[in-house]
Amino acid sequence: MYPLKSQTAEKILQTIRERRFTGGEADFSVTMTVGLCEGAREEDIEQIISRADKRLYKGKNNGKDHVEYTD
Repeated sequence: MYPLKSQTAEKILQTIRERRFTGGEADFSVTMTVGLCEGAREEDIEQIISRADKRLYKGKNNGKDHVEYTD
């Protein structure tokens, strides 16, 4: 649906997955889920954010650590 945008988001996720962080005495990694959408001209910002938020939670419910760009 959004090939370039989803590829960019996937690259960001991969970079974050590969990064190790140090906090005090422990090393840790971070994962991220993204809800991706594109706004239509007739939508206001609240509608766009609502769709992105729904996709974010759909992504979290579907296993986390990925880009969700479908309804």
